[in-house]
Amino acid sequence: LNLTSLATAASLVRAAETGALGRSLPRPILDVLLDHAVCSRARHLLLNVYSTFSQLVMGHIGMAHPLQVGWTRSLNSKQQKALGVTVQYWKRRNPSDASRLIS
Repeated sequence: LNLTSLATAASLVRAAETGALGRSLPRPILDVLLDHAVCSRARHLLLNVYSTFSQLVMGHIGMAHPLQVGWTRSLNSKQQKALGVTVQYWKRRNPSDASRLIS
């Protein structure tokens, strides 16, 4: 399992927060920036199936590997093996109810 420490992206997020990148960014954008900085280094992902971010990741993978994957909403095991990644989805019947995890 390849884990990326949040500390790896801390200086980038701090620079964005303080305006060192040219201007300061609002907190919601910083949160997305941190997600992208951490997930871009990961070989194994656990994505919330309901999130916009998971759909962005799938779109990015499809565009980066059009001949292997193409347009996709999820990656089957054959596609994951060809790309060298593992993608799993965290699903709940009700996405706001943490006690109802189904996958």
